[in-house]
Amino acid sequence: FSALNIIGLTSLVYFNLIVLTRHILLKRKYVEYFFSLCAAISVYLFIKGAIEIKILSDIGIDRKFNGVMLLDGLSNLMIYAICIASSSVSVLFGQWTTDTQQITNLKNRRLRGSVERLKNQINPKFLSDTLDYVIDKVKNDPQEVPATLLKLSKILRYGLYDCMREKVLLKSDVEHISNYLSLNQLSAPY
Repeated sequence: FSALNIIGLTSLVYFNLIVLTRHILLKRKYVEYFFSLCAAISVYLFIKGAIEIKILSDIGIDRKFNGVMLLDGLSNLMIYAICIASSSVSVLFGQWTTDTQQITNLKNRRLRGSVERLKNQINPKFLSDTLDYVIDKVKNDPQEVPATLLKLSKILRYGLYDCMREKVLLKSDVEHISNYLSLNQLSAPY
């Protein structure tokens, strides 16, 4: 009977790890997992109780179903459920570690992509020509410099902040393009 009990418990633990944890718990179906685990343990306890009653009746001990047996079965159900569910912790921890690693990798990829987009968005030739234009205007026509630098700062601000958003106002896009084209026309000869 003890050997059968050990085999039954081991089978129950493996059933929990292989079937219930992987197919139900990792899919975040917690209520379904709880009821499936309780059903599997109840079946095990019913079979164990039936074998126990059969063995006891074979040696002459007559055991009838009563309230104490019901309470004993419910307490066994809770204890087994806690012990067997705790065997899923290692699988859940492994899944959590994998998920955390994937999230970190995705964040790193997104950050690298953002930096690459930023590098590609600010054309060094355009920036150099615009700054050359500003230097020339500081010497020749200083009143035009603030407006030019304001347009350049708006372009750079757009590249840093607005292009990272999922949705950008049409007004911002139009202003960005307008600023870019006007600066590009002004600084083209440089």
